[in-house]
Amino acid sequence: MKSVKQYLDTSLLFSYNLYKNKDQELNLLGGIGYEKWKFRDSQKEMQNYMKHSISPVYKLGLEYKF
Repeated sequence: MKSVKQYLDTSLLFSYNLYKNKDQELNLLGGIGYEKWKFRDSQKEMQNYMKHSISPVYKLGLEYKF
């Protein structure tokens, strides 16, 4: 039995500080990413092949540090 698995996930994120007070911070996060994976399982009786690709993935969020 032979199987091939590949996975790629890449992201580029930026952070902007909205609020800061001593030990507390509120940051705005934004970025773009890319996701791709492949799976192939080859056997004598059965052969499976899956491919998934998402491009681009936009990311937006808030980060609260305390």
